[in-house]
Amino acid sequence: MNLDAITQGHLVKRAILDQIITQARSQVQATNSIYNQFKNLLDPMETWRHGHYRNLACMLDMSINTLKYYVQEGDHLKQNNRKKILQFLGYPPNSWDTLEQEAIFKLLAKKLSV
Repeated sequence: MNLDAITQGHLVKRAILDQIITQARSQVQATNSIYNQFKNLLDPMETWRHGHYRNLACMLDMSINTLKYYVQEGDHLKQNNRKKILQFLGYPPNSWDTLEQEAIFKLLAKKLSV
């Protein structure tokens, strides 16, 4: 694998994680949300520990080990975990490519507006 592919894969993962974290924080802060108890997700991601990942995994209906692996090391997810992320973010099933494209555009727009 060449460096460009690694960089591109990392950028896509970072963009998708940014979408997930933004959505999770929005739900935590929402009035009368069932996720109000997950206030620790508002902490900077660099400081996250086991409890943070546990709460996000609960929101995504995903294994904590799978989530931690994806965040910390991996670039790939199995189809069933991709569907869970798509559902959490409000995308139709089997639209992972669309999510990747839109997540990158949103991340770039966010970085450019800062």
